[in-house]
Amino acid sequence: WRTDVDPDRFDAFARYDWGEEERLSPTRPYGGCFAVRTEVFDRFDFDTTIGPDGTREYAKGSETEFLDRVLGDEDDAVYVPGARVHHIVRPDQVEDAGLIARARSLGRGHARRYPEPDGARVFGAPRWLWRRVILEGLACVKPWRTPRQKIRARVRFASSAGTLFEYRKASPKESRRGVGRPGTG
Repeated sequence: WRTDVDPDRFDAFARYDWGEEERLSPTRPYGGCFAVRTEVFDRFDFDTTIGPDGTREYAKGSETEFLDRVLGDEDDAVYVPGARVHHIVRPDQVEDAGLIARARSLGRGHARRYPEPDGARVFGAPRWLWRRVILEGLACVKPWRTPRQKIRARVRFASSAGTLFEYRKASPKESRRGVGRPGTG
């Protein structure tokens, strides 16, 4: 259950299983569970501001951002059940601290992928996000929760806190930097 903590907002590890039949994918691929044709890389690069940067807590989501640009408004990805992806998941990644760190990094990546439009801000972050962080922080201290409910609350809080941190770090007018080649991003 640790890899299915909060399927609405956080998938700890890319699971992408739509059965045994090849077909158009019902959702966009995410994480490492996709392949693209070589010629796509002639038009698109990965955003260098999202993804591994040599630190433990980088802003995650480079694959999602890449696919958003490649697919645009089209969702014509093909699900191929015979394709296999091998992904190493270390034991520490499914412990509480690992899940929380991953959620915080995904939250940071979310802010980089979706710059918040102009609007009411408090200390550099959208006002609505402060409310969410406070409410989710309070949910973390409810003592009567099960272990699953507790980690889910902590993961949600970490994700929102990561988003808040990243919005505060960026200038409100800042657009994404380092995206693709000129004219592609």
